Amino acid sequence: MTMTHNDLRTRFLEFFKKRAHLILPSAPLVPINDNSTLFTTAGVQPIIPFLKFEKEAPSTRLANAQKCLRTNDIDEVGDQSHLTSFEMLGSWSIGDYKKYDAITYAHDFITSPEGLSLPKERMWVTVFQGGNGLPKDEEAASIWQSLG
Repeated sequence: MTMTHNDLRTRFLEFFKKRAHLILPSAPLVPINDNSTLFTTAGVQPIIPFLKFEKEAPSTRLANAQKCLRTNDIDEVGDQSHLTSFEMLGSWSIGDYKKYDAITYAHDFITSPEGLSLPKERMWVTVFQGGNGLPKDEEAASIWQSLG
């Protein structure tokens, strides 16, 4: 099955909309009222004020398809691992659900017919292995293992 970037974006946003997420429009590439960076460089960047509880979020569940621009490796652009302009898809919980639901949603989007229908056998998962005084994320590893 061939899927365009528009198909992928639509599937992702519809998947999370059905799970009570408010779909946010893409924020501008040049951030408004944020002098910490010249460009929007990540999907999470426009919702940071909600995550830090500096502004009230319009919903406790959010999803977006955020246009991003990165220039830190502009001289390397053109190979398979360096990007400048791209779009990040994200789902966000603002004090609503926790790790179990976030991982389950990700798993379901990747494997279900409503999402991407990718076979579990082709899926690889990574979890934080600990470091710098922080413990390994045993909870995430356990959740992923329980999902097969």
